Amino acid sequence: MRERDLGAILSGMTSDDARMRFVALVARDDASIDLAQACFLISAEANPTLDVASYQDKLTGIADAVRPQIQANVSAEEKVAILARHLFENAKFRGNQSDFYDPRNSYLDCVLDRGIGIPITLSIVWISVAQRLEIPAYGVGFPGHFLVGVPGTKAGDSPIYVDPFSGTLLAPDDCRERLRDMSGGDIRFEPGMLEPTSHREILARVLRNLKQIHSQVKEFRQAIACIDRILILQPDQSTELRDRGLMHRALECWTSAREDLELFVALAPHAPGVLEVQSVLEELQVRTSQIH
Repeated sequence: MRERDLGAILSGMTSDDARMRFVALVARDDASIDLAQACFLISAEANPTLDVASYQDKLTGIADAVRPQIQANVSAEEKVAILARHLFENAKFRGNQSDFYDPRNSYLDCVLDRGIGIPITLSIVWISVAQRLEIPAYGVGFPGHFLVGVPGTKAGDSPIYVDPFSGTLLAPDDCRERLRDMSGGDIRFEPGMLEPTSHREILARVLRNLKQIHSQVKEFRQAIACIDRILILQPDQSTELRDRGLMHRALECWTSAREDLELFVALAPHAPGVLEVQSVLEELQVRTSQIH
């Protein structure tokens, strides 16, 4: 028996099981979605041997190691600083600056194993550990780098922001300055840029990163699996139907390609590129008519 098959038996999960568990998890109220669990299920669909429970335990272990320092009478600012030092200096988490598009950066189990990742997966590590310490951290889809936000100690206090990629703590004015430096002043700062990002949007971003990585190397089946789950999270994303249809076409799955592209045109008749899609549909109509 192959090692992968044995691991799948021991884990008690198949790729289909992982998908079903993901669907059930993200059907919950947004705030009740366990980001880490959802990410581990994304990994488990690609690797059914993954022991999801053991990776949840790893996050708990990271939190337990710093728990004595996170005292109830410590301010939010101090808690954030303590946790940032623990994750970046003690646990050695850091951004992968040498190979940003390595797919392992987007699989949370690999991030925990290697200690390196990209802003969004490192943010999920940060949020997941913080929640275990009763620190109300949330994701922030700030332009440039995904951030973590933590409310201030008192009502009216400014939130504290963390860039988990560099381990840097940021005040709102620091975020404003970052945006100006990054864009050369071309992007105007808006307070809404620092609002919390929903759990579904965070997961969709993780999947879009993986979709892009897989599609660039023509791993279309893996990319389609990412799109399937993006559409579970965000059913109104018509461009994902277009992309999935074109990937099905590349795989010569003519009927699936036609169904996706017809639905794309029906939902977004005025979207950019519709004329090109309609041209592809003409070809697919001929191909599918030859099947019967």
